[in-house]
Amino acid sequence: MAIRHTRGVLARLRRTLVSLAIAASTAVLVSGCATPQPPAAQAADQPPSREWQGRFLVSVQTLDPNVPADVSAGRFELVTRGDALRLALFSPFGQTLASARRDGDGIAVLELADGRRLQAGSLDELLQRALGHPLPIERLPQWLERRFEQVLARSPDGTPVEASDSGWRIRMDTRRWELERPQPTGRLRVLLLLDR
Repeated sequence: MAIRHTRGVLARLRRTLVSLAIAASTAVLVSGCATPQPPAAQAADQPPSREWQGRFLVSVQTLDPNVPADVSAGRFELVTRGDALRLALFSPFGQTLASARRDGDGIAVLELADGRRLQAGSLDELLQRALGHPLPIERLPQWLERRFEQVLARSPDGTPVEASDSGWRIRMDTRRWELERPQPTGRLRVLLLLDR
C-alpha cells in the first residue's frame, strides 16, 4: 500500500514538474517576443548628434589703440542632439571654466566654475551676461556645418570660405575659423582651431 501511495505521489510530482517546465518554456517564448529593441534600433529613434572639439581665443579690442586687447583662451566642446545644445569651456590647463546647455524646451542654463548658475532664454544671452560680450553659440553649429545667412566667397570647389551671419563676419578653412564682429566700443574677434 505504501509503495502504491509513494508511486502516486511521484507520478503527481512528475506531472507537476512537466507542467512547470511547459509553463516556463511558454513564458520564455512569450517574453522573447516582447524583448526591448536592440541598441541599433533604439539609436535610430534618437535625433542625430554632432560634436566639435578644439581651442578658442576670444579677443576684445577697444577703440583706444593704447589699451591692450582683453584676451582669453582655452578649449571647448560643443555637442548638439536634435534641438539640445551642450557647451563646455576649459582653461588651457584643463580646468572647467563653464558648462552650458539648452534643452529642447528652450531653457538655457549656464554653470560657472565658481558655482554660480544662470538661466535665460538662450545661451547667447547667458554668455553675454556672464562674459560681458556676445558669443554666437546658438548659431555656431549651423556655421560649422557651413550654413549661413549669406555666403561672401567660395573656394574653387564651391565650399564657403567667407560668410556673414547675425552681424558676424566669418572666415574659414578646414580647421581654422575666424569670427569677427564690430562693437560700439571696438572689435570682438573669436578664433577657433578645430580638432574635429
